[in-house]
This record gives sequence, C-alpha cells and structure tokens, in this order.
Amino acid sequence: FGPGQTPARAPALVIFADGDIVEASAGPGGGRFLLAAARPLREPIARHGPFVMNTRAEIEQTLRDLQTGRFIRDEPRDE
Repeated sequence: FGPGQTPARAPALVIFADGDIVEASAGPGGGRFLLAAARPLREPIARHGPFVMNTRAEIEQTLRDLQTGRFIRDEPRDE
C-alpha cells in the first residue's frame, strides 16, 4: 500500500483512497482478508479491541458496561 508499494502483513488495517488499486496474494497456506467500502462519516473514530466509537470516553463507558454486565441484556429495558 502507499506510494512505495509496501506490503501489508497481518494484523493490519489499511485505509485506501478513491482510485487506489488493491492487489492480494497468499502463500502456500492460503490467506484471508476483509475488504469493506463505505462513504466517509466525517466523524472522529476511537477504537479499542472490537469496539469502535466516536470518543475515548465512549469506549471507556462501553468497557465499564461490559464489566458490570450492562453491555448485553437478554431483554431490553427502559432506564
């Protein structure tokens, strides 16, 4: 990727721009990759593990919710 055609190796996140060309190859053991496309949100991005939010504070709140059992509920409830 990039002007120097640097290979990306796992684990990696590569962000391409309009008109970029993606070339993928794998060794004898095969390989896997995920290619996703979407319109830019033009919003800030904070990420941690599997979580993607807009701010670090939202990530921290999500981690607290996960630790206290409030992140996933069997039934929706009003608060």
